[in-house]
This record gives sequence, C-alpha cells and structure tokens, in this order.
Amino acid sequence: MLCPIALLTGVIGLCIVDEPAPHGFASLLIGDSDPRGEVLRPPNFTLTKPGAAWDFPDHAIVKYNQTYSDYGSYKLSAIDEEPTTGKCNCSRPDGVKGTACNGVVMAENSIPLKANRQYIVAVVVRTEFPRLTTEINVGTMFVNLSGDEIDGARYGGLPSSTYSKDKLDGSGWERWEWEFITPATKRLSGGVIRINVYTACNSPMVKMLEVADIAVILKPPTPPQTFKAGEGVAFLGSGQSFGMKVLECSSTEKVLESLSARYQIINNSAIIVSQKLEYTRTVAMIIISGKHNVNFANLTRLSENEQQPSPVNPGICILANSYLTLGLQPDGLLGIVPIDNNTFTITIVNEFGGVMNRYYDDNLLTEDDYGGFTVSPYPTPGSGAFVQSTLSDNNIWFANLDAKDTNTTMETDAGWSVQWQISQGNRLFISVMPVRNYNWEESFEFSWSSCFVSDEACKPGLVNGSYFDFVNHWIMWDASAKVWAMSWKGPFLPSNETRVKEAITAIHNEGKAAVPYMSAWFHISRNANEFVNNVVEWKNKFDIDGIYSDGLPNDDWIVAYNEMRLLRDAFGDNGTLIVHDSIRESGMTASQYRPFVHTYASATLMAEEMPSTDGTAWQWPRFCTSQFRKSNAFGAIKGNSWTGKDISPPAAPVNQDLVSLIYGGRDRPTNHGYKPVYLDIKNNLRTLWETFGSDPYFYDRYYLPVSQKLTNITIGRAGMPISNVVAGPAIELTTMNSMPCEIWYTLNGKPVVPNTNNSHLYTSPINVSGPGMLNALAKVVGLELSRELHLNLVHKNYL
Repeated sequence: MLCPIALLTGVIGLCIVDEPAPHGFASLLIGDSDPRGEVLRPPNFTLTKPGAAWDFPDHAIVKYNQTYSDYGSYKLSAIDEEPTTGKCNCSRPDGVKGTACNGVVMAENSIPLKANRQYIVAVVVRTEFPRLTTEINVGTMFVNLSGDEIDGARYGGLPSSTYSKDKLDGSGWERWEWEFITPATKRLSGGVIRINVYTACNSPMVKMLEVADIAVILKPPTPPQTFKAGEGVAFLGSGQSFGMKVLECSSTEKVLESLSARYQIINNSAIIVSQKLEYTRTVAMIIISGKHNVNFANLTRLSENEQQPSPVNPGICILANSYLTLGLQPDGLLGIVPIDNNTFTITIVNEFGGVMNRYYDDNLLTEDDYGGFTVSPYPTPGSGAFVQSTLSDNNIWFANLDAKDTNTTMETDAGWSVQWQISQGNRLFISVMPVRNYNWEESFEFSWSSCFVSDEACKPGLVNGSYFDFVNHWIMWDASAKVWAMSWKGPFLPSNETRVKEAITAIHNEGKAAVPYMSAWFHISRNANEFVNNVVEWKNKFDIDGIYSDGLPNDDWIVAYNEMRLLRDAFGDNGTLIVHDSIRESGMTASQYRPFVHTYASATLMAEEMPSTDGTAWQWPRFCTSQFRKSNAFGAIKGNSWTGKDISPPAAPVNQDLVSLIYGGRDRPTNHGYKPVYLDIKNNLRTLWETFGSDPYFYDRYYLPVSQKLTNITIGRAGMPISNVVAGPAIELTTMNSMPCEIWYTLNGKPVVPNTNNSHLYTSPINVSGPGMLNALAKVVGLELSRELHLNLVHKNYL
C-alpha cells in the first residue's frame, strides 16, 4: 500500500507499508564508511527513519514519508504555492514583484570541515521538476568556530529528473555526487548541509524532490604538486589584451618587465619591484633566503634566445635556476615557484607605505591613490596546506583588522614587510597596479543595463526610453535559463530560443552589444575550460558579444584568472565582459581583492550587501570598487547596504553614483535609466577631458577637483597644482580647486610640509635663477593634501 506523507512530528508507526525497497536501493545509501574517505554526517540525520534533525529557516519544509516497508525518506513540501493554481506565488507584502519562490531546508547540526580540503557531497535522491523554471542545489554552508556563517559556500545543482527505466526499476532513485574544495582560510571550522529550492514566478511547483540520504565525504589530502624548472607559472589564455605585454625578459640583465611593472634582480638575492603606470616608483623589494644558499643567481631564460618569447609559453617571460622559477605575465603578475622540494623564505618589503593596507589569510593588499601591489599565495588545492606568512610588526595598525573591514585607512611609513614560507607545491604571486592603462575615451561611452527577453523588453522601442539611449551594452537577464544562477552541470540552455535570437538581432540592429547572464561563481565546475567552452557555444550559436558573470570563482583564484583570460581571448578587446564580483558573495576578505583578475573585464559591479554606515566617507569605493588605478576596468558600485551621511535618505540616491564618479568609477543605470544629474556631470567631465586629457596628470589636476565641484561632494584629495612658465623667467602655480586653496612649495627637492619653516606659501610666480627641484602641493580645508608636483628646473626648459 502507499503510505500517506506524515509530518515530521506526526505518528509514523500507525502507517504500515508492505512494499519493500527496490533491489539495489540499499547499496545507493552512503552508510558510515566509504573507500574514498571519511563519511561526515550530522548527528541525528539518518533520513531513512523518522526523527531526522532538520531546520527550516526559509519558506520550505521536508516531511517524512514511509516510502517502503524497510526504508523511508524525506519529501519537499511546496513553497509559496498559490492554492488555486499550484504555481509559485511571488507576490510580496511591499508590492514589489519577486523573481522566484525561494526555499531553504538544512540540517540542524553542523559537521566539521577543514580548510583547503577536497570533499564529496553525496545525495541519494529522486527528482522531477522543469529545468527551465526550477533550480535545486545542495551543498554545505560554511561556519566559523562560533557557529556563525562564513560567506563563500558553494552548491551543486541537482538533475531535473532522475527517473529512468534503467535506474532501480524506474523508481527514480540515484546517488548524485559532486566535489568541491574548501577555501584556504583559517576562519573555517564547519559546515551545515543545506538544500536550496528556487522556482520561477508563476511557474509550476516542484513535482518531486525526495531525499533518502545525504552525507559529505572528506577525501585524503592531495599530495603537494611538484614543479620542474619553468612549471607553475603558465596560465590559460594569452593575457595579451588591452596593450598588456612583456617588454623585456633577460637573464643577463636580470630584468622581467611588462607594460605595468618592472622586476630588477640585484645582488642575486633581491628583486626591486617598480610601478610604471600613473606613478613611476619603487613599490616593493622581494628578498629570498633559506638553506643551501638559495638565491636568484644563474637564472636561465627558458626560450631559444634573449629576444624571443618562450616557444612553449609565448608572450610570457620565464627565468629559472636550480631553486626556483620566475614567471612574468603580460599583465605584470610575477610568479615565484619552488623547483622540486626546495624550500625558502620570501620577504616582501613595502617601499611606499600604503594607505589601504590589508593582510589576512596570508594575502596582502597594499595601495594608495596612485597604485600599489597585491600578493596572492596559492597552495596545492585540496592539500590542507597554507602558504604560511608572518607580518613584521604585529602592532602595525592593520595587523588585527576585521577580515571584512573596508573603510579603515591610514598613511603608513614604508619599510614594513611580510614573510612567506615557500615549500613544495606552494606558489607565490605579486602583481603591481594599475595593471593596464585607463581608457578615458571609452569610459565616457561605455554604459550598460539589463533587459528581459521573456517580456520582449530587449526589442527596439522598449529599450530606448528616456535616459536609456545612452546604453550600449544590454544584459539579457533571462536569455539563458536560470532561476537562481545555473548551478547545474551541463551547457547553458536558452530560456526561449526564438525570443533569444530575436532579442540579439534587435540589439545588434541598434549597433549595441548583446550580453547574456552566465555565472562563473555559481557554475558547478571549477574547470576553467568547461565554463568557457559553455560560453563559447553561445557565442558561436547566438553571436553574443560577451557575458555578464555573476561572480568569479574566487575560492580558487587561479581558476578565476584563467577564465577571465580565456573569455577575453574569445571575445577580443572589443568584447563585453561585465563581472559582478562582491566580497560577500564569494567569501573573500578585503586582502583578496585582485585587480589583475578584474583587468580582463570591461566593467565590474561590486559591493553588494557590503554594510557601511560611513556615508560619502566610505573608502572602499575609492580603493576598490571604482577600479581606477587598480584594474582600470570601469567600476560601478551596488551599494545596497551602504548608508550614512549624504547617502541615506533624505540624501539624493544618486550620491552613491557621484562618489564613484569622483574616484574615477562609473555607474550603471537603474531600471528607470540613468539619473539626469549623473549624465550631466559625466558629460561635463567628458568635455573637460577633450580639453585637458593630454595632460599626464589629467585626473589629479582637472578631473578630481572639477568632479568635486560639480557633485558638491567634498571627498578625496585636493586638486594638484598646475605649473606654467611666465616672464622672469618664473613659474606660476595654479589649481582647479573651487574652494579656498593654499599652494605650498619647496625649491630644494625636499617634500612639502604645509605650515612649517621648511616649506613656502605660494603668493606670486616663483623666480628661477638656475637648476633645481620644485615640489608643490595644494591644501584645501576639508580635503586631503593634493598629489605633489615634482618639477625639474632646467634653465629655459621647465617641465
């Protein structure tokens, strides 16, 4: 007989089922042991019997079902179902239309998880639901020692139907599995098994989701990788985009140089790291030490000769000796990789100080308004190892900041350092920013928004409303079938192939770019080729111009890096790659912001659900989301948790966009289009660029002070002094600052310190009688001191 579904709290014993489980059902169950590793199951979580300890935090519930005489299971109860239609009801109390009915069920208790280890999620399940309108995924929510959730959990999408005549007499049961590697973070302590259910609005509810067993299997540690000379520094894709390339690669001159960075080996024991774009300066020194006199001596270039790129890895520079390999990418990323089982210490000394300094989970971010560098370790995935590191001064102001602190900044003296212990299988990478040149002209042209093919909003006439005329890159939000974010395995499916083709044709007929949503973060695979091949299939079939990726796989940053390089190669420099990549989503810390990954994007959207009450004083737009002088993609901000002075109501909502604009970022239009004030200011700034854009200090002298005036927002630095030669000969100093301004200077080459005896207040043109060095800066009340002008005074030839 069939047994009615009984509530978890109901009396199960009164229902008698005389039908045994089909042959082979018992062998599907995971049990308490597995030859592949240790089986982890929460306490009181046997799903073939009543009484399993579930938690129902969000709009869903599972109920015990005595499926067979010898085994039971738990079946999903519908979420937000409209009683009369049996469809998902997305109405909300606030009247805003939702996009899906969301439900969550999870284990009441957690399981222990280890960092940087490989796990198998195993589920004995039977499913039947429409793929185009329903998504169900399973995984583990990460928690710390206190039991609090850690962002960055991943979930794998269940198959839409498990029913087959070949599976257990057509009963539909199968064991579904997928693997993941936990992030290399010391914050991780455990995980909670969780099932997420998403059904599109006004769509039929799930017909069948029944679970008989769930467990997580911890696999043995992956052995550390062993690298031979030249290995571990090559990546997928060319990396030769937006003018990025290797300019010099010499084992005799001991130089590795790209468009953005120069690495000069000195005394066989150190590397001087120089920033080349926006501000030419030394930013770091890399020092190597260890047993067996490990050093940078006797490096050999792994290519046919000193003038040609490596024949094995064209476009990159590889130098190696018996201890290590150095590898430089066209984007300036330098890798340091031990050969065989060599071990050594890498000390990186900060030579410019930094203002936004973040050090957490062995990652380092250090920058100021002009650039900086990042350091990203990479232990063997799944090994359980970390690239252990030590900060030179545990009392320095940023040593104990919260991992998610995105606001605290401080001018810092140069000379502090971090040491990383490098051993077999562990790699270390340093990247200098800005990574590439900023495209000022394109920054005033590039604009993007979203439309829906389901309601034909991507067709002509519907995308050209007020303030939408400026949009030239259209994200087709629902072109590929997704209810949440396409977490299942397999190719991306069109939601409606006819409408997708019509929408792309309509967008192309207007001379604009058609860009579907496709998420690299939520994609079930961490194989870069697999994800990119899925995208390229759409490029070849539908002639798309790029993609909007909802997140990047930052739990394995090399996968993210490979994907972005491959995608840029696939679509070319003129292709549209927009990346929504917030720290909260992928579980990154602020120290794991990596501009060298984002540099392959056309534009980024960041800071979703990142809380800040700092108002216009929030520093994250300045040092991250704007992307200016970092990745130099066009950075927009989704500050939906950003509040505070001049940001919260009654302040104008556009102020978020204007803050981003001041810091060199750009905005995206809302569903109602661009805000007029934003467009007006951006157009005025474009006119300013057309007049003064040839000045190498255009941003500091013109754009920054004029944008502050136009927005009426007082943040950042004062405008930099502008020098002109006048009769005398003399040097005249002016600025574009709109508020009362003082200019202070020195003539002896020493740094300018306003209001001291060592510096002079400018009152009239400075007479020059011979060679020297003029330094000058501007001081405005309410702003930080301007960028300092350095003027080499050569008689009758003033720079």
